[in-house]
Amino acid sequence: MTLIPRAWQGMHVGQLWTLELFAGSAVLCSVAKQQGLYNSIAVDKTQKHGCFSSIIRLDLTREADSSLVDDWLDSGLLVWVHLAPVCGTASRARDIQVSANDPPPLRSNEHPNGFPDLTGRDLLRVTIANQLFSFACRIFAEATKSGILATMENPKNSYFWCTTYFLQLWKTVELYRADFQVCMYGGSRDKWTRFIANFPEVTELSIECDRKHSHAPWRFAHDHEGKRVWATSLESQYTRPLCLATVQVILQKTASQGLQLLPQMLNDIRKHPLLHAQQAQINVGLQPFRKKIPPLVPDFDTVVVAVLQDKSQVPVPVLGKVQTELHLVSIELQPLLIPKYARLLRLFAASDSLKGGLEESETAGKSETGADLSSYPFGAVFGLSWEPEKFIQKAVAAGHPALTAMSIPEDLQIAIDRNLAWNDEQMSKYRSDWTKHWLKRAKELDAAESLDRASRPEHVRLRVVAFLNNSSNPA
Repeated sequence: MTLIPRAWQGMHVGQLWTLELFAGSAVLCSVAKQQGLYNSIAVDKTQKHGCFSSIIRLDLTREADSSLVDDWLDSGLLVWVHLAPVCGTASRARDIQVSANDPPPLRSNEHPNGFPDLTGRDLLRVTIANQLFSFACRIFAEATKSGILATMENPKNSYFWCTTYFLQLWKTVELYRADFQVCMYGGSRDKWTRFIANFPEVTELSIECDRKHSHAPWRFAHDHEGKRVWATSLESQYTRPLCLATVQVILQKTASQGLQLLPQMLNDIRKHPLLHAQQAQINVGLQPFRKKIPPLVPDFDTVVVAVLQDKSQVPVPVLGKVQTELHLVSIELQPLLIPKYARLLRLFAASDSLKGGLEESETAGKSETGADLSSYPFGAVFGLSWEPEKFIQKAVAAGHPALTAMSIPEDLQIAIDRNLAWNDEQMSKYRSDWTKHWLKRAKELDAAESLDRASRPEHVRLRVVAFLNNSSNPA
């Protein structure tokens, strides 16, 4: 089974829905909303204090609750589902026994579904975890079958990847993997995490620690309330940089399938059908939420594409900033200097035929030189920062943000222009022709509508007839 390609031609990113299951603090859902995926849903059994987004509380071990997730999958509105089944019973940290008070191991390589001699509370915990593992793998497979992007997360060395539930999924779905250390995405510790997805672009998230920073110790630590806890529990919440990188990979994948992303400049929101409310707020002097509108000036001066012989040539994670100058090669196989503090926007493989990188480059049309790129199986897209003077010039050219209040909706502008340009005779003829066209069309459809009304259930048909009679004979 492979991902069924789905085209979202002409649709805007804010019209579709995303689903984060086992959401925890819902950081990923919050970032998705900020990046334009406004209809993002976070689901968990409980709602923790300080969640970053509202939580729909569902117990996914109950059929009544899990069936709701199936309904969402069948709705045709989902674009992405992310799953992060709780890994407490599957953690290999349990195998490290330093003292008698350490939590005992519950699984092993020989018994990844749980030791056969478990009893009491341990047996209950493993049974519930296995139910959720089975559910997560089934949802992943169903999402793939429906053409929905799916990702799933657990620690890299978790026993979850050895369970029969995941192995069955691995046999039926073509999976792609990203292994990374969380410290490269703003984490405190060098924890290895694995993302599994049904699309290859997820591999862009792979990154290994560059050992240029310090790490917090493992074993015990103190949480924000001062309580002594296991350090592994503090690494369960996604960092914001990781969420940003993940959402950007999703957006680029959907954009390659025809989905329209948010505009890059404030002056472009006038033409965006989902940002009329923000435009209206600006018009009356209110400032919309910062992340709901694009900036006045684009984030980057230019976007360039480099080709790589190995991903290690770019020692930063996706959306990370380059800390030293990089001497790479352009698509034209010319020397390319990536300056310090340039941002890595995305990585892509040669299987993308460089299309994904070229679409983001301002010089895309000039790069078809026929150069032999067979020695460069990877590519990287960088956003180059503005020079201060150039940024100021761009901001001045864009004008003051308040000037957007002078704009009006495009449809209304067309109406105003026609009223100014046409005389009374032209306007009367246009309105008469428009009315005749739709009256004629209504007459053409009258027979079909009568047949449709006659085929409806009796109670519906009577209400429709009563409504039509009241409409034709107003009091």
